Amino acid sequence: MKKCPNCWNEVKPTDAVCPFCKEKLKRTFEYEAKLTDRSAYQNDKNLYVYALPFLFQKGLTFKGVSSRFEYFMGLFYLAVIFTLCAIYLNVLLPVFYLSIIPIINATTRRLHDSNRNAKDYLILLIPLMGIIFFFTYLVAETNPHSVYRDHIKKG
Repeated sequence: MKKCPNCWNEVKPTDAVCPFCKEKLKRTFEYEAKLTDRSAYQNDKNLYVYALPFLFQKGLTFKGVSSRFEYFMGLFYLAVIFTLCAIYLNVLLPVFYLSIIPIINATTRRLHDSNRNAKDYLILLIPLMGIIFFFTYLVAETNPHSVYRDHIKKG
């Protein structure tokens, strides 16, 4: 079963129109379901390849959401790149400068995915406990009814 990206009700894979909200289902519907469905990450090996490009494609926008998988795999790939640049090329600082804004934006989108806003960055001002709380925000479950999702229509 698939989920309608508009109302999040389960629909048949053959449906062209959602029977609940009467919204026309698009071909991108399958791709959006992969980004939000946890079981899709276990079955699709290509998502490991797309994690870093997703981080930089949406690197200059604060809108939308980032799933846990997309966020943490993107950070993992960046850590590998940082390590390789530091060891072999000795040019860590320029790589860091190029990636700091996409990292901040991806973190903001990750907060949006758990229905929190960017003001929650301020919790990092609290020594030690702020870092612990902020990390729990980042690993929180995806909220499918987050107000920051673009495809949910406000009624």
